[in-house]
Amino acid sequence: MLRWIPERPRQSLTAAIPAFGDGIRAAGRPGVMIRSALWSAAMWGVNGAAFLLVAEGLGMHLPLWSPLLLAFVVCVAILLPSSPGFVGVMEGACVVGLGLLGVRGAEALAYGLLYHLVQLVPPILLGSYFAFRGHFGREILDESAG
Repeated sequence: MLRWIPERPRQSLTAAIPAFGDGIRAAGRPGVMIRSALWSAAMWGVNGAAFLLVAEGLGMHLPLWSPLLLAFVVCVAILLPSSPGFVGVMEGACVVGLGLLGVRGAEALAYGLLYHLVQLVPPILLGSYFAFRGHFGREILDESAG
């Protein structure tokens, strides 16, 4: 099957196959699975804290369990392909989720906008910094131009 694929995609695919196998083998090692579960729990904890801190920043006092509901609604909403960066979809999902908690209208939309900014701005700034620091941005531009 690989011979029917053009050269560049075939090289990427050929390199990815062993990495996939390494990942599958790692799943059978308890230490790796425990560390993975702990990192995953930490990530969800930070995300939950972001939901609550955005609410507190806007003077909303949401229940402690509300990040579970909001994360579910947002994840379901962004599951489907949509606009780049989920612009509009993320805000709409926050409005729907907050509506289930009794928060409606402009207050819910303001929450959605602020939460989305909290999710987008730090990775964009850090990614840009490290890309330019490592000159990755210039290499990618030069490669795509030629």
